[in-house]
Amino acid sequence: MKSIFVSIPYSDNDERIVHGRIVSATRYCARLLQEKSNPICPAIFGHLLLMENPHIDLSHDEWLEYAFAFLTDAIDEVHVLKLNGYSDSIGVKKEVQMAKAMDMQVTHIDI
Repeated sequence: MKSIFVSIPYSDNDERIVHGRIVSATRYCARLLQEKSNPICPAIFGHLLLMENPHIDLSHDEWLEYAFAFLTDAIDEVHVLKLNGYSDSIGVKKEVQMAKAMDMQVTHIDI
C-alpha cells in the first residue's frame, strides 16, 4: 500500500474556509483509501485535536513541526491539494520543499 502525505493550506481567519479545506482533504483521503493507498494528512489530525481540545496552544511553527514529523522516508509521495490559498501557504511551501529535499514525488491535485 502506497503512503501518501496530503498537504493542504490550513490557517485562515475565516473558520468556514478552514472547515471547507478540512472537508475537501477528508474526502480526498477517503478516495485514496478506496484506491488502496494510505493517506496521511496532518492537517486533519491537528484539526480534530483542536476541535476536541481547544485549549491546545501551539504556535504556527510548532504546528509545522507536528506536520513535518509525518513527512518521513516511509512516505512514498506527496499530494498537494490545490485548494484556495495553497500557493501562498507557508506550510504547504515548506512541506513541498522538505519532500523535494527527500527526493519524493510531489503531485499537485486539482480539487
